[in-house]
Parts: sequence; structure tokens; C-alpha cells
Amino acid sequence: MSSPSSHPVVRPALPEDLAVLQELARPTIDARYRPFLGNENVDWFINSGASDEHVDSHFRQGHIHCMEAARVGWASPLSFRCSLRTRTVRG
Repeated sequence: MSSPSSHPVVRPALPEDLAVLQELARPTIDARYRPFLGNENVDWFINSGASDEHVDSHFRQGHIHCMEAARVGWASPLSFRCSLRTRTVRG
């Protein structure tokens, strides 16, 4: 039985990654977009589900960054958005 790799792994996004990536994107958008979009716009983007829809429409073209079998980030070549968080999200 092999143990999870302690080395970062980058792989294409899969349908089962969507919910985890949406969860990663919300706090990233919340923290990073407020300075230039403002509170009202960011609150709307997250609370309306538009951020989830945005990730859904782009995630298949991106790659998943995994560390120790946990998804920790996503990068899309179309918009060059990257959501990296220090907390572990298992999925």
C-alpha cells in the first residue's frame, strides 16, 4: 500500500474537483477582490452564486494543485486565476 506523496502534484481538473474548488475560490475572492471591486460587488459575486458559476465554467480548463492527496489550489490558463489556500481541504 502506498502512502500519499509529500511532493506537490499538478493534474488536470476532474468533475469531482468542482465543489472543493468552489470552496477554495470563495475565501480567495473575498480576500483578494475587495480592494478593487469593493464590498458590495464582492458580497454579491459570492452570495449570488456567481463565483461558483465562474469556477464551474472554467475549472475543466485548469489544473489542480495537490499536496499530500489534498486539493490545495487551482490555476486556469484562460484567466490566470490561482486560488491557493494554506488550509487543507479534503475531497
